[in-house]
Formats: sequence, C-alpha cells, structure tokens
Amino acid sequence: MCPPSFYGDLCQYQNQRVSLTLQIQLTSDWSTLFTFSIILIDDEMNVESHDFIEYLSARDCDTKFNIYLLYSTRPKNATKAYSVRVDAFSTPALSYRASWIFPLRFSFLSVHRLSVLLRVPISDTESLEKCTPSCIHGKCFNYVNNQNSTFCQCEREWSGAQCDRKYTCDCSTSSLCINNSICVCPPDRFGPRCHLFKSSCHSEFCLNRGQCVHGDERRLLSRRNEPTCICRQENSGNRCEHSQTRIDISFHNTITIPQSLLIHFIRARNEEEHLQM
Repeated sequence: MCPPSFYGDLCQYQNQRVSLTLQIQLTSDWSTLFTFSIILIDDEMNVESHDFIEYLSARDCDTKFNIYLLYSTRPKNATKAYSVRVDAFSTPALSYRASWIFPLRFSFLSVHRLSVLLRVPISDTESLEKCTPSCIHGKCFNYVNNQNSTFCQCEREWSGAQCDRKYTCDCSTSSLCINNSICVCPPDRFGPRCHLFKSSCHSEFCLNRGQCVHGDERRLLSRRNEPTCICRQENSGNRCEHSQTRIDISFHNTITIPQSLLIHFIRARNEEEHLQM
C-alpha cells in the first residue's frame, strides 16, 4: 500500500497534491473544542478532497498539523483554478465560527506546499446582507483572510457556489452536512457519516466534575488520541484530581472594608529569608 504522496505498482509515481502545514491560534475559548474542515475545491466549488482537524487550545496550542489533499483526477484538470478552504466550527453545537481561503498559484506545479497560521476570531462571524452572485439557500460571509471576497455558507442539503444544488444528506442527525460527501461530526462521534461513537471518555475518567474531551479516533498513534480533562477553576491535574490551594480572608463586621485592598503573601521558613510571593 502506497503512502498518499505516491502511487503505482511499486509506489514509483508522485501524486499531484497539496501539502498543508497548519497551526491555529486562539486568544480565547481555550477550553472549547473546535472542528476545522480543510477542503480542496475548484473554481466552481466542487470538492476534490477534504480532511478534518479537532483542535483544543488547552491541548494543541503548540501543535503543527500536516495534511495531504489529493486531486480527484489523475492528472488534475489544468484548466481549473484550485483553492484550499478552511471552515471552523465550535462544539458541541457545531456553530459556524469563520472561514479562510488560500488560492493555489502556479497551476503547473504538481505539488503545492502551504504553511498557514489561522487566527480564530473571538466570536462567530456575522453574515452579510447579500453576496454577488446571491446565495439562494444560504448566508453570505467574508473570508477572515480576504475581506474583499465573499462566499455562501449553505443550508443543510444545499451546496454549490450559490447554494442552488440540492442533495440528500445521509450524515447522522446530530452532525453537520457540508455537502453530499462531507459530514462534520459532534465531539462524541466519528466516521465518514458520524455514525460511530467515541469510547475514550467514560463517567469516571475526569474527577471533580471535570469536562472530558474525547481523543481524536483518527490519530491512533498520537497523544491526541487520549482524552483530555478540562478542570474547573478550583481543580488541576491531568484528571482534575488535585484541589487548588485556597485562602479565605474574612473581616470582622466592625471593620470598614475599603474599595481596594493590597495583599502580600509572605513565605516564611526557619532560618531563611522571608520571601514575598
């Protein structure tokens, strides 16, 4: 079996492909799981290939994701223009957050290499009143990295540049259809149609009411396959097993409490200089 980059009886030929290195940056939502769909499209919004990334800032902030996207035909259609489009969805509701577009220049190249940093907006992108051409069954948005370019985010069971192509969605009811071949799964499911359940989280994995985030079932050999616990403020540890040190300060009811207080913490040890924390 050949790796994605090659084909042939002896894997002696190189596939025409896009090699994408992706890093994601969030300024908030560190405990929110995001799903990113990465799609290779042509100038008519036809999908050539796609992949997904599940991103949790508390777990993946330093991670660089390497993705290969192949063309649907061999060789690719040299008369078409191609782009890589990235859509971000926040879980658990799979709410649309933002999109980016990266046109592939120099169509004569057999391999395109892209290195991209995605800065995710702190809130969901607001739709525009209209697109040119118009969105028939969808909403109009700008790309984050190209405010002069608009696109249509289609309603369920509609696709195409103007959301005018009807299709039947066979994704699971809790998932999100992008078109007839792409399903965005909720956090507890995976598979081409999101019918398979993840099993890495169970009721007792995260302690002290911590939130368990499933590992990525598609990356079995990676640490990202392990579940992650998002702890409450008063707990810490890989499974939220530790209680944070807490100091309660109270004042006698005869003392007038000012609007602001300056509090010093001093660490004192025998025969050592006192240290201000």
